[in-house]
Amino acid sequence: MKKGILLFLIILLPIAADAFTGIVEINGIWYQVNTDRQEAEVFPRQDGKQYEGEIVIPTIVEYNGTSCHVTKIQDHAFATASHLTSITIPNSINSISVGAFYGCTGLTTVNLAEGISIIEEHAFSYCTSLSSINLPSSITTIGEYAFYHSILLTSELLQTKSWLFFLLHSKLSPIFAINF
Repeated sequence: MKKGILLFLIILLPIAADAFTGIVEINGIWYQVNTDRQEAEVFPRQDGKQYEGEIVIPTIVEYNGTSCHVTKIQDHAFATASHLTSITIPNSINSISVGAFYGCTGLTTVNLAEGISIIEEHAFSYCTSLSSINLPSSITTIGEYAFYHSILLTSELLQTKSWLFFLLHSKLSPIFAINF
């Protein structure tokens, strides 16, 4: 019996050695990578610094010869990055998680590709410089307080005919929306 288990483990060892799940930095952006599933999720920085400037999240990242699709921005991934000014999010990402850009006071421009379906709670709360964002028709859910206390070109958002914005608790800050 022991020989059978040992043989089984020896056979699986090369397979397990090729799979990787962990947190890595690739071209200035941190990811949680799973090479077995060929997926990567944008992750908060792990070096004590903040993201800054203009960031374009790629659709695919390469790690140790494996192409991984970037599918999600994790909770608080860019939170309080006060020198982040612009973010471009590709169509491979389907969800922007809770507080992903919370408190990014220097963020002025958000470019969302068609394909993104969920913007979770507080995703862009306290982005006090936010002046340009496009909401693709693929969005089905915007969480409560997603844009709370963000100066968000409300005139552009309110011209989007498929969205009903409830302006509650703050001056001209869309808090949540419903797609019809």
